[in-house]
Amino acid sequence: TTTTSVAQNTTTPSLSAGPSGSLTCSTKSVTLTGSVTSPTTNATVNWAGPNICGSISSATTIACAAGVYSLTATNTNNGCKATSTVEVIADASIPTISVTSTDLVLDCNHSAKTVTVTSNATNITWNPTPASSTTTTATFTNATTYTCEASNGGTCTSEIKVTVSTNTTVPTSSITVSGDLSCAPNASVSLEVVNTYTTALNYTWTAQGTGSIVTSSNTQTIGVNSVGNYTLNVTDPDNGCTFTTNATVNKSSSPTATATTLGSITCATNTVQLTSSSTSSGLSYTWTAPSGGSVLTSNTQTTTATSEGTYTLTVKNSADCIYTATVTVPSNTTAPSVSASSGGILTCGTKSVTLSSVSSPTNSTINWSGPSICPGVVSTSTTTACGVGIYTITATSPVNGCKATTTVEVSGNYTTPTVSISSPTLEVDCKNPTQTATITSASSGLTYSWSPSPASGGTAAIASFSNSTTYTCIVTNSISCSTDVTITVTSNTTVPTTSITVLGDLTCVPGSSVHLNAVNNFTTALNYTWTAPSSGSMLTNVNTTTVAVNSAGSYSLSVVNPANGCSYTSTAVVNSNTATPTVVFSAYPPTGKAPLEVSFTNNSSGATDFSWNFGNNTTLTTTIVTNPSSTFTAIGTYTVELNGTDAVSGCQSSYRLIIEVVGGSSLDIPNVFTPNEDGANDVFKIISTGIAELSCEIYNRWGTKVYEITSAADSWDGEGHPAGTYFYILNAKGVDGLDYKDKKGFITMFK
Repeated sequence: TTTTSVAQNTTTPSLSAGPSGSLTCSTKSVTLTGSVTSPTTNATVNWAGPNICGSISSATTIACAAGVYSLTATNTNNGCKATSTVEVIADASIPTISVTSTDLVLDCNHSAKTVTVTSNATNITWNPTPASSTTTTATFTNATTYTCEASNGGTCTSEIKVTVSTNTTVPTSSITVSGDLSCAPNASVSLEVVNTYTTALNYTWTAQGTGSIVTSSNTQTIGVNSVGNYTLNVTDPDNGCTFTTNATVNKSSSPTATATTLGSITCATNTVQLTSSSTSSGLSYTWTAPSGGSVLTSNTQTTTATSEGTYTLTVKNSADCIYTATVTVPSNTTAPSVSASSGGILTCGTKSVTLSSVSSPTNSTINWSGPSICPGVVSTSTTTACGVGIYTITATSPVNGCKATTTVEVSGNYTTPTVSISSPTLEVDCKNPTQTATITSASSGLTYSWSPSPASGGTAAIASFSNSTTYTCIVTNSISCSTDVTITVTSNTTVPTTSITVLGDLTCVPGSSVHLNAVNNFTTALNYTWTAPSSGSMLTNVNTTTVAVNSAGSYSLSVVNPANGCSYTSTAVVNSNTATPTVVFSAYPPTGKAPLEVSFTNNSSGATDFSWNFGNNTTLTTTIVTNPSSTFTAIGTYTVELNGTDAVSGCQSSYRLIIEVVGGSSLDIPNVFTPNEDGANDVFKIISTGIAELSCEIYNRWGTKVYEITSAADSWDGEGHPAGTYFYILNAKGVDGLDYKDKKGFITMFK
C-alpha cells in the first residue's frame, strides 16, 4: 500500500470593476477602470454589459450605454474565476434604447434575421438602412455593422450597434474509392468521405443505376458490392449548408499473357526455359507440364521444361481474374560426322606437326585432345601436336550440341650427339686474364652455341674465357638434337684491399710529425709504395707498411699482390690540430665595496693548463679547471687575466675581465625635467653610485604605466606623453648590499 498527497489550489482572483460613471447628452461614453490585485500576473479579464465599445479583454474599457457591467478575472494557474460589477447611470434626458441581440449570423438556414428594439424615444433611425424596419423591429439580409439612433427631436440622442456576419461555408468534401471491384465472390469496396472538418457533419449516400450499398447510407464510410455511380450529400448542421459530389466504382480488368519457349531439347540442352510476358502487374503464375514432362518450378513467371511437348500457363491477378496460354517445346538430337588426316614424326628440330580434320556440318565446333596440344589451337579444324602419342578430335553440332569423335597417331626421333671437352675447369687472374678450352666429337655437321658468350669463339669448338662463371655450350646435330657441355671458370683477382690509419694530427708544437700505418688482413707478402702530396714530405722509407710525415695533406698508398698481380690504391688525409682553446671565465661580484672578495668561475674548454693573474699582485697556476677567488682591498679598477694552453697541441688563448672596487651606494632622484631639446635637463635620469640593480616604474595621473627604467644607466625622455605631473615607484639594490624598496614620488615634466 502506498499513499500520496494531493495539494488543492482554488484561490480565486482579487479584483475591482472600478468606480461608476454617468452618461449625458454630451458624454456619450464612460471609461471603466477595472483592476486585478491578485494574482498580478497569469490572469485574464473579460467585460460584459449592455454596450461595450472598447476592448472586452483589458482591465480598462469603454461603456457606451447605461446599465450594469461585469468584469470577470480568471486565474490561469488554476482556472478559478471572480466577478465584480459597476453600474453606468444615464441622465434622465437621454433616450434609452436596447435590442434583443447585437450580434447576428446569417447562414444557409437563415438568409434574414430580425431584432426587436425597445426605447422611450419617439424617433428611431438606422444607418445603414436594413432590409426592413419599424420603430420596434429591424430585419437584416446583409453582413455589416448597423447603428440604431434614438432621439426625442432634440440634440440629446442614444445609439446602439448591431453586427451582422455570415456563415455560409459549404462542407466541401471528396470521395476516396478503395479500389476496383475484384472478380472474387462477394467482393466489395469502400467509399470514404475526405474533408478537413472537425465538427460533426450529416452524410447521405445514394446509389445510381446498378449501384448497391451494403452498409448504412448515412455514415462517412460505406461499402458497395456492384459497379456504378454513387452520390454523396454532406450537410453542416451548424449552418444548414450542403455539398454534393459523386464517385464511380469500376470492375477489375482480366489479365492477358503470352507464353514463349527459348529453345529446343537437344544433346547439349536437356532443359528449355519457358517465359511469359504480360502488360498486367501483380500476377500469380501456374505452369502445367504435358504427360511425361515436368517443370522445375510451377508458380513463377519463368520456369524450365525438362522434355518436349505442350505446356500450359495460367495467370491470375490480385482481383482473382484468370487468363490461360499454351506453348510447345520441340526437340533435335541428330549427331554430326568427322574424319582426320594422317599423323607425323617429331624430332629435336621438328617440335610440332600439323593435324587436320573434316566435319559435317562444316560449322561444327571442333575440340582436339591428346598428350601435347600446342597452346591456343584446340578449337579449329587444323591444330598442332607438340608431343608423341594418340590425339582425339571431337566435333559438336552447333545446331543441337550432339558429338562425334576420331583419332590420329604422332611418333618421334630424338638421337643426341656424343662430345668431350679438353678441361672442365679454368682459372683467370690479374696476370692471366684469358684461358682457352676445346670441344671434340666423332660426329660431323655439328654447331656450337656458348652461353653466356665467352671472350671469343662463341659459335666454335674452341673458345676463350675471361670472366669467372660457369659456361654452357649447346652442341647440335642435323636433326637439331643437342648435348650440353659445361666448363667452370674461376677467378683469382682479389685485390689487396688496404686502409690507412693516421696516428694523430700535426700540432702547434715545433717539429711535430704523425705516422701513417697500412692495415689489411693479408698474410702473404705484399709490395707497398707511398706517395706524398706536392706540399708534403716523407721522413722514412716509402716502401714500408708505416711512414712518418711532417706536413698536412692527402697521402697515397699503392699495394700490389705479387701472387696474382692485382693492386689496390688508398688515400689518407693528415690534419693539423692548431685550433686554439676557448678560454673564458666569469666573476661575482664584478663590482663592490672594498675589501671585495670575488669568486671566479672557469668556463674554458679545450685547455689543460691555466695561469691566473688577478691584477692585485696575486697569481695562480693549475693543470686542472679550478674556480679560484681573490680579495681586492683597495678602491680601483683591476684587470684579471686567464691564460689557457692545450697540452696536446701546444695551442693557447687568454681572456680578461674588469673588477671595479667602489665605496658605498647612493641615489639622487630629480623631480623636474624639461624635454625641449635645449641640451639641458632633457631627460629624467636617476643619479646613482654603486647601484647593482634598479627598476623605476612611471605612471600618469590615471594610474597607467607609461614607462619603466630598468638600469642605473637608463633614462626617460617623455616622448609621446603630455606635460604634467607623473608618479614613480623605485626599487634598487646597491653593490654594498643596501636595498632601496618602494621609493615613491612625483615628477613634473615641462615642455
